Amino acid sequence: MLEKKLDFWLKNNLNVMLIGHKGCGKTTVIRDCFNRNNINYLYFSASTMDPALDFLGVPKEVKCGDGTSYLDFVRPKYVNDDIEAIYLDEYNRSDKKLRNAVMELIQFKSINGKKFPKLRVVWTAINPDDENNEYDVEKLDPAQIDRFHIHVSMPYTPNYI
Repeated sequence: MLEKKLDFWLKNNLNVMLIGHKGCGKTTVIRDCFNRNNINYLYFSASTMDPALDFLGVPKEVKCGDGTSYLDFVRPKYVNDDIEAIYLDEYNRSDKKLRNAVMELIQFKSINGKKFPKLRVVWTAINPDDENNEYDVEKLDPAQIDRFHIHVSMPYTPNYI
């Protein structure tokens, strides 16, 4: 049943946030959905990302014919114009700057104005925010949560299949 919902949400370009405990299969169901639908996607472990290096790129001087120059950014090779989906695992363990960059990515399909022309969706997976500090996670800003059309709570039950 979840497979059909994920396929529907992907087909309709809806941003999805999966919420669940470690090991419940969040990453597996997302990767399976993208692969089943032949989606060109990027996977990131958000907790290890640097928003500037991983999305925007590194600065490089560009010289103009009139003797002036400016800084432009060279994106990582994997960040290209053919990307249709981005999956950020461990999103609520990521740096605040990354979460702010993702807000622009979702709303405008760009990072600092650099467009991702074929980007359809940004999907994330998070561990639950809990009072017992079971997980080393950040409480997400309501505006960050609001960027995702769909919030799915994943059950924490074994699936032997």
